[in-house]
Amino acid sequence: MPVSGSESYIVMMREPKNVTFQGTAWEGEVKLYAGANFFAVPLQPHTKWWLSDLANHIGDGLIQFVIHDPTTNILQIYVPGEASSFNVVLEGGIGYVAIMSRPKTVIFEGKAWENTPSDNPK
Repeated sequence: MPVSGSESYIVMMREPKNVTFQGTAWEGEVKLYAGANFFAVPLQPHTKWWLSDLANHIGDGLIQFVIHDPTTNILQIYVPGEASSFNVVLEGGIGYVAIMSRPKTVIFEGKAWENTPSDNPK
């Protein structure tokens, strides 16, 4: 089955590994449904975006984000409009869980992500 831009994938690894994908960027449309949604930001924004920028971009309907914090290995919650110490910079290839009160289609603009693999894979 080919990898699709409209699907989310969870991969369970026994050991850390850097993986490089090649090809063209997917379109920037993400359909979010009422409830929990697992997705990655399909295109790299033209400027550095924080989680708060993503929340503002999604706007109405977003209740909260749930994100894995690799430094503590626990899940963190970011609630738009509330003070949060877990306002991280967006990265390509990172999955975000958005809890939505209603469905919404969100359009992203930018270019294909060009992540440099780190020496210490997450």
